[in-house]
Amino acid sequence: MHDDVVELVCRAVYDAFATQARAPTQGQVSAPAGAYEARVAKAMQELAEGRHLVLDATGEVVMAYPFSAVNLGFSVMGNERLWRGGCAWDSFAIPSLVPNEPRVLVATCGCREPVHPAQAAIRYSWMRPPRRSVLRSRARSTSPISAGG
Repeated sequence: MHDDVVELVCRAVYDAFATQARAPTQGQVSAPAGAYEARVAKAMQELAEGRHLVLDATGEVVMAYPFSAVNLGFSVMGNERLWRGGCAWDSFAIPSLVPNEPRVLVATCGCREPVHPAQAAIRYSWMRPPRRSVLRSRARSTSPISAGG
């Protein structure tokens, strides 16, 4: 397998996640990668073996770190898109991969049910990331221990 094809497939997968907030199919990756679906499938398998992608039983992309195609409880909401991350750290990495979104809301509750936004969300802006003191005080004020329960 040519490294160029693997690189093009990897780039096409990440570009699709970043711009469309969903995993592309092998067919959707073929055109940007300039390769036939069979070569795309081999490239995706190689990327999965290198732990760059997670594929399902049919060979379609489930995860391309930090992006996830399934809801694992960690999300990033932009003006028109909702990206999913595999963990809290992934959710904080996603804003750096979607530079066309000037402001996003990062929710890292680790749950699959909606919760009150003050408990699990942080607004993130390219202009000014959150200060540590704000994050610490928000965490203390929403902690069940500090709330008396």
